[in-house]
Amino acid sequence: MQAPILNQIDELLSRIKNLPPAPQILPPLLKALGEDDTNLDRIADMVSFDPALTAKLLTTCNSAFFARRVKIESVAGALQQLGLQTVYRIVASSTGALLFKPSSDSANSFANEWWRHSVMTAFAAQFVAEDMQVQTGAMFTAGLLQDIGRVVLLEEYKEDYVTLLTEDGLTESQLAGRESVAFGVNHSEIGGRLLEKWRFSPMMVLSVIARNDPLKAPDGNIRRMAACLHLGNSLAKSIEAGNDEVTVPVSVQILNRSAVDIVRYTDLIRENMNFVEALCRLR
Repeated sequence: MQAPILNQIDELLSRIKNLPPAPQILPPLLKALGEDDTNLDRIADMVSFDPALTAKLLTTCNSAFFARRVKIESVAGALQQLGLQTVYRIVASSTGALLFKPSSDSANSFANEWWRHSVMTAFAAQFVAEDMQVQTGAMFTAGLLQDIGRVVLLEEYKEDYVTLLTEDGLTESQLAGRESVAFGVNHSEIGGRLLEKWRFSPMMVLSVIARNDPLKAPDGNIRRMAACLHLGNSLAKSIEAGNDEVTVPVSVQILNRSAVDIVRYTDLIRENMNFVEALCRLR
């Protein structure tokens, strides 16, 4: 992003009294996940250091969704019985859910909608990333946190932003354009800046900023990550709308996906809807 936009975002963030808390555990967890020889003991220690997070993880692991006959009583036990990917999804979602907590009760309906969409997008983006040989943990996290800029705009501009949100028929790109006109910045730019301040990787930051228009991202892995998010958003929206129409020619072209792939991703999301619902309840 250009310096004037960065300065404007930083000025905006400095005015927010209830800024979403930094998800401090996620950047080092993602780094550990990306290592060739992932150390599960180290990951267990990192999660166990936070008692509240550990409690949420174990409560979810022992919930009716998993229907475990033997109770899981430790992070190490969760990793052993459910696997690293499942545990990471729960940890990331437990942490991310704390960010979608607006200060006013009137904003809760928007936050609930954004969080549910973010969880579904996270699953979709991860399924696409698995085919693209892009780091799946990073894509799941990017999907979860992509809309955090909306929370910031709602905190600062309140009814003015609600008026914008309730306009009929706006696509994601159109909404971002309206935000830029009304407030000088859009929610993806704000989200990217927050991720940068929270020490997520530059690739993840840039993919969130460009998720509405992946062609604006630098060519290579960053563009593929932005396209994974773009396609993930569209897949989630099609399921939320109750149809199978996914129109994302830019992402499909960048990722070289076929109609068969789109159907497969949609089926995978639907197969995981119970897990999606379990993670949505973490908020």
